[in-house]
Amino acid sequence: MKKTTKQFGFLCIRNRILFFSLIITLIPVLAMGWLLNDMMESTVTEKCQQKLEHISTIIQRELSLWFKERKYDLYIFSKSFVITENYRESIRVAEAGELTNGNTPVSIRMVETYLGSVQNQFEYYSNIILCNSDGEVVAASQADLPLEEFKLPENFKEQLEIDNYFHSAVYFSEEYGAPMMLIGTLLFNEKHDDYDGLLAIEVNLIKIREILNSALEGNAWESKPVAALLQLGNHKLFLTSEETTVPNEAEISINFDHPYSVLQEYLNSWGEKTIGLLAPMKEFHWAILVSENYAEVYDQVLASRNRNLFIICLLGFAVGLLAWLLARQIIKPLQSITSAARQVADGDLNVHLERSNNDELGLATHVFNDMVGELRENQETLMQLATTDSLTSLANRKKIMAFLLSQFELFTRYQTNFSILMMDIDHFKEVNDTYGHQTGDMVLAGIGEILRDNVRNIDAVGRYGGEEFLVILPESEKDDAMKTAQRIGDKISAVLFQSDKRVVRVTASIGVATISPMDKSEGDLVKRADEALYKAKESGRNKCIYLHSDQESWEEELESSTE
Repeated sequence: MKKTTKQFGFLCIRNRILFFSLIITLIPVLAMGWLLNDMMESTVTEKCQQKLEHISTIIQRELSLWFKERKYDLYIFSKSFVITENYRESIRVAEAGELTNGNTPVSIRMVETYLGSVQNQFEYYSNIILCNSDGEVVAASQADLPLEEFKLPENFKEQLEIDNYFHSAVYFSEEYGAPMMLIGTLLFNEKHDDYDGLLAIEVNLIKIREILNSALEGNAWESKPVAALLQLGNHKLFLTSEETTVPNEAEISINFDHPYSVLQEYLNSWGEKTIGLLAPMKEFHWAILVSENYAEVYDQVLASRNRNLFIICLLGFAVGLLAWLLARQIIKPLQSITSAARQVADGDLNVHLERSNNDELGLATHVFNDMVGELRENQETLMQLATTDSLTSLANRKKIMAFLLSQFELFTRYQTNFSILMMDIDHFKEVNDTYGHQTGDMVLAGIGEILRDNVRNIDAVGRYGGEEFLVILPESEKDDAMKTAQRIGDKISAVLFQSDKRVVRVTASIGVATISPMDKSEGDLVKRADEALYKAKESGRNKCIYLHSDQESWEEELESSTE
């Protein structure tokens, strides 16, 4: 037994060489595998965060636009002659004591009939309510429902003092089986410079689910995220992108004290491990929660780690058999891979290893090069996505504003003049409402192509937001800028956009401004071009307006003659 121990134990030279070879080989390989796994996990985490941030940004923008439309509807309703005149008539009748037996005044019944007809035209309005100045219900489009069901928020007067609008917290309606919210505004009495009452709309928030799903489905994600809306007052979900979720029962374990827009792990309402981030909707005291299943996000990382472990074990077995022959050949590739891995870890992705062997280290080198290549391609793709508008393929607002800042700095240093065009598509909302958003997107894409074809190579064109575009013309004075603006306006008015056998024609209003020593920042120039654009729209649209730096002298080009 003692002899066997000497032959096959640790004192055996063969075993000591094998042990030492395995140690000096496996340690760097394991370190490399850990580094690669850590890099991949970091990359997946960063990609997931950018994806969820992108989705939450889209949802924030679309929700803001949706509620601006609701506020605009409310503003239009509050200006209705039927409502204001009949309501004041009811006040006069009540003050004169002409109403008998507690009957509802004819004027109020007319208001209720009108509110009912208006409500029927909007599927996401469940009730339109007229209240007096104290918040007591006077008339409603759903007059058969108990009036005490509709309670204005306790702080509605404080909200009205801020911006003439108020909104309630989200509540769940048993009748509609959906979350609801009241928004309202003042009913002004122009004769007395005061308000007579309030007009409120009960909005069915179930329609917001379409916005959530649109933001999720608008991109080809490998795994579909989930979006949800929470009310920060009680930290309860009231709406999710998944119809199977019961909003008023859903609870999550997310930490609301965690910083916004930072990934965190938590258990969702089904007890599943989830990774997500919160984004605030400050105007309504909401939070947007965008999340993904943790296992789906990190599935590739786990698979890669297992694959790396398998390769390491196989490599260790081979090294144990051929250690004394391959020692010198192993050291150099390992040093190259480790050095390259450190460069990648430090952010240098311009790394390429020459594959000198056709063994496991050669395979590891090839895998490493492929991984670094994919990281480099992903970085370039992310940079492209971060600076390009996906619909028009023009520069997005961030990129075009960065170019504007660089032009302003050149002007500040070298007095190199330049001009900008602020362009807005006339009546674009009517195009969307009449022909649909797909046609509207087709028109915006066509406008982007027209802009690219009608500017110089040194010019920059970007989508400023919605249907607004910003064109920067380096080394251009007023005359050149106005010619460019007129040429673009003529091209747009002459193009016929075809969609589903229908022809759509649009025009554009363009505000033109040239940099001036009076401009303290690029924002002053943008503001002047914006004012010129506003003047163009105010004076009939389909025009190019130039605003001098003194902001008082206007010069106007004639409307496009193309019919």
